[in-house]
Amino acid sequence: MWMWIVGAILLVIAVCLYFARRSQSGKLAQVMATETSTCAQAAEMCRGTEGMSAVAAGAQVEVKGTAEPREVLTAEMSGRECVCYKTRVERKWEEERWERDSDGNRQRRTRSGTETMSENEILNAFDVCDETGKVLVDPQGANIDWVDSVDKFERGDPEGGTLSIGGFRLSIGGIGLGTGGRRTLGYHYQEWILPPQRRVYVLGAPGESNGEPCIVNPDQRGSRFIVSVKSEEEIVKSATRQVFWLTIAAGLCAVAGVALIVAWLTTS
Repeated sequence: MWMWIVGAILLVIAVCLYFARRSQSGKLAQVMATETSTCAQAAEMCRGTEGMSAVAAGAQVEVKGTAEPREVLTAEMSGRECVCYKTRVERKWEEERWERDSDGNRQRRTRSGTETMSENEILNAFDVCDETGKVLVDPQGANIDWVDSVDKFERGDPEGGTLSIGGFRLSIGGIGLGTGGRRTLGYHYQEWILPPQRRVYVLGAPGESNGEPCIVNPDQRGSRFIVSVKSEEEIVKSATRQVFWLTIAAGLCAVAGVALIVAWLTTS
């Protein structure tokens, strides 16, 4: 019986890996197929969209330049200046629970997990600039390649029931004090930023924002919207590597899954 169950699980994993591979393959194809435009050329493409028609038609534009914020933000945990930022606080917990084993005997086991206490994302529009000019980017809906700015774990519950790091404050009251029999192990603080004056790669759709030429999130299904501090070459290299290993992993899981199910059918 166990062979059938494990085989079925492996086939499900193989399907998931296949779709992950297809996603990476689509990303790789779009990045490689889209020619790089200067910021001035990209702004002209956006002006020619006449609203959102070009977005709906699946047009894509790719630019490389320096991220220049129209309003400099201060990340709440690190206090660093940035174009955009994202924060998350997770509570790590554990609990004791009684479970029955395969023989029906009760055993006490320790289970651990996490829960998100806070999550925030500030995505302001910014300019990408090069020697030819600039073009506005609205990062709403983008797959952003962030820079890590905070990654800190603090054990136990906070004094006074308030989570605090840098300028970040969150009152949790008695949430962390054993809710549902769960003991708090600690809190994981994370923050990611898009630094100003940083060279970025942007792939999106030509459009407009409040009447201004702007690279925006494509409406077309399967089209990518990427904002990355990595170069195009680094993105291509990473996606190629992932496609290769996902293909290998999916194939191995599929073969192993089918083999176990056939073996179970043969011995049944």
